[in-house]
Amino acid sequence: MTPPRFFLMPLHGVALSLAVAAILCACGGGGSGSPTPGGGNTTSTTPTTPPGANGVLSANAQPLANASVIFTCGCSGQAGTTTTDANGNFTLAATSTAIPSSPNPTYTLVPGRNYLVVGANTTTHQESWTFVFLGNTPPRDLSLSPSGSTLSTDAWSTAAALYVFYFSPNNSDQSFDAWNFNAMSAWTQAMRAGANAAEQKLAADITLSQQNDQSLFPTIPASGWDLDAAAGANPTIAVDLTNVKNSGDPLLPTPCPASACVGAPTP
Repeated sequence: MTPPRFFLMPLHGVALSLAVAAILCACGGGGSGSPTPGGGNTTSTTPTTPPGANGVLSANAQPLANASVIFTCGCSGQAGTTTTDANGNFTLAATSTAIPSSPNPTYTLVPGRNYLVVGANTTTHQESWTFVFLGNTPPRDLSLSPSGSTLSTDAWSTAAALYVFYFSPNNSDQSFDAWNFNAMSAWTQAMRAGANAAEQKLAADITLSQQNDQSLFPTIPASGWDLDAAAGANPTIAVDLTNVKNSGDPLLPTPCPASACVGAPTP
């Protein structure tokens, strides 16, 4: 894996150090235990306050209002659920209603994991995507947002989230958590600074799909947590993602080795 450039972005706008020690961490950047259905597990660190995250989702530079939201680490085939308000604001709660509701009706957040966040207006089919790295407390959360902002989304954070979703191992434990969040973040920031042609095409097609009220899912997850599966998959986005993978960008993230991640964040 090409050594990533690190950009740590706290969701509450408090600057964290950019000097990340190159240490061996569990994939995804923190404590990984034995997951239980619904995404929960036991870790060696007990948060002083419940883990969670707040932010705003947007599509085509406009708030994604009154949308359904799912969030999942890909750990169990289930996701947590919430909604946005009229201004696109949302909260990922420590526990929430799970989708699908079996085997556990409650979805529990676990610090130290990467969470895919997808907002969808199930009437218009507009979507917004991102990833969050969950800390032990909210001030330690990280996101793919533009540097210095709260958790917010743009075409580049959506592009990175779509890429990790599409190229994660299917039906595997902690599939989204098997990626180094710092590498995901570094690539997202690099695309904002100067994307290659394939990456620019992906971002343009994301914006066009949002303008035309099309789903962004390159494929429909078999687990059943897509709240807007009836909208179908987007074949253009799927082709764009493959072209991005083959574009030769040296900062493209890849899943961590089975043994450990190097330089991943800690919760």
